[in-house]
Amino acid sequence: MLRSTVLLVSLCSVALAQGPSFQPKPGSTWTRTHDLETNLKFDRITMEVNGRQSEGTDYQIEVRSKNHMTVEDAVIAWQPDGQRHLERAFLNVERDRTAPVKISIQGKTMSSETKAHGESPLLSQRVDFKSEAPGKIWLPSFADGSDQGLPNAWLDTLEVDLDYTMLLPKADMKAGTRWTVDAQAFLMAMDAGSSMPFDYGSDGGADLPLWIGGVADQPELSELWDSFENCRVQCKIMPQRKAGHLRLLEVQVTASFNGDADLVDWAMDSLGNQSSASSELNVNSASQSTVLTGSGVYLWDLDQRTMHSFQFKGTGQFNREQDLTALTGDEEMNIRLESEGQFDIKVSATATR
Repeated sequence: MLRSTVLLVSLCSVALAQGPSFQPKPGSTWTRTHDLETNLKFDRITMEVNGRQSEGTDYQIEVRSKNHMTVEDAVIAWQPDGQRHLERAFLNVERDRTAPVKISIQGKTMSSETKAHGESPLLSQRVDFKSEAPGKIWLPSFADGSDQGLPNAWLDTLEVDLDYTMLLPKADMKAGTRWTVDAQAFLMAMDAGSSMPFDYGSDGGADLPLWIGGVADQPELSELWDSFENCRVQCKIMPQRKAGHLRLLEVQVTASFNGDADLVDWAMDSLGNQSSASSELNVNSASQSTVLTGSGVYLWDLDQRTMHSFQFKGTGQFNREQDLTALTGDEEMNIRLESEGQFDIKVSATATR
């Protein structure tokens, strides 16, 4: 509950004054963790083949995913109006996926569960992030000057701002003040690590069966955010917190997104492994409508000039349509898949010395 005493407002105003309190200290080193968890559950899946709907089939499908990343950030240089240089070591980058499936066809039930664990080839690598001035593009490069055999294009999948600095106020604000922030920047930070390449080993654990990978898999947020037309991320300053010797700025965050995405490229990648020498599967169209709302709490360490923690939970609904053509010899089948369901998303990020 908002407390509006003169003392607390004064403390908050002093803490939020523009100045070095939001600038990281050159020479400081921080260990950051970032966890993104999603749980996708289907309420309805229907399939038509050549205009005839499959009857008597009931699907119960969930897809759970967790991306974990631990990095060590060393601030080399950070001038408020000049060059910024951050070196990041990737200590742990992994993804776990679980997909329990239960399919009932005319009273007969089949159950299975697919699990996959992957690690990023960027593990143990060090990457430099440099920017010539605030607001300019960050230029990532491998810190030792060598690509270590890894494609430089992988650097484009990295998000530099694991501190969620887009949530910080831009000016002196009193407790209770609200403002909106860049929704795209917020989504990119939440999705940090999801677009990285992952190695699932030789067992092919990343390749889910057709009814999961093609029907029930969920695109990463990075494949949806460009479609969000009505985006709003709002922040609200709360009275300053104290936790032991820490002085923490607290920001309450609420977010809402919705839009329609063209997922033809995603569907082609997801279903690509279903084609063979004797058959071919083509994606004619694929789209998804998505609604996402959520809220969280962001804490900034005023003395150490870094994020203390960020916790966010969201829920959403989706509706997806896919039109496919399957060719087997001289036989052609037109397949239409429709599905709808709900998903949960949870983000947890921390920074420690």
